[in-house]
Amino acid sequence: MVSGVFLALVVLLCGSVAERIPMPVVGGLILVVGGELIRGKRHDILLVLRTSWMSAGAMVLTFVATTRLPLQQAVILGAVLSLILYCAQAARQAKLVALVRADDGRWRTAEPAAALPPGEVTVLDYAGSSSFAEPPRIGAQLPRPDGVRGAVLILVVRALPDVPSSAMIKLLDRYARHLGDQDGRLVLCGVQPSLAHLLQRSGTAYRLGDGGVVPAAPELLGGLEEAWVAARERTSRPPHHGSDMR
Repeated sequence: MVSGVFLALVVLLCGSVAERIPMPVVGGLILVVGGELIRGKRHDILLVLRTSWMSAGAMVLTFVATTRLPLQQAVILGAVLSLILYCAQAARQAKLVALVRADDGRWRTAEPAAALPPGEVTVLDYAGSSSFAEPPRIGAQLPRPDGVRGAVLILVVRALPDVPSSAMIKLLDRYARHLGDQDGRLVLCGVQPSLAHLLQRSGTAYRLGDGGVVPAAPELLGGLEEAWVAARERTSRPPHHGSDMR
């Protein structure tokens, strides 16, 4: 900012003198400044090159663009590349982790099963950022609900953003409907207040039924024990015709 103000004063007050500066001198100053910037960031550049080939490619492409394109176009290109890179990394990080309750009451992690076991309770923990690119990946990781009776899936969504994408809401609603058709149930555990309000507005909370939305608690897995006990009681009841989602 100081440099910009100083340059504006030079142009306004000393324009007739500034225009006598040879262009090679201005070009030399730009090379010196650029070299100092690169030298000051050399450790960050080496770190990017060693960390991720995608980030390294975006860095090199942005650098080439600044030398071949107008500056404003290069800045826009760098911003677009950063956005694409973020979406790609966020989609790759989305995953489901199974939580298995041990005999001592503690929870351990495991790989999610390919299908839900009939008449049993399955607990999955969601990790991701809920961008628009994640639902297909998460949908492929969810256990198949077809052909099972009375299965209950508890999905811990504590890491889910307060306002997830509409595609994620549609995925949860569709999965809850499929489980309901099989006399099963989907329970969302660790729901933040804003997410609970969104589930109410979208109608997904109605499909989940009473006890299908367990609010978040200060504890790391707060509410999971409550949801687990309720689900175990439900699966221990004798099967009946129709769904008791409501």
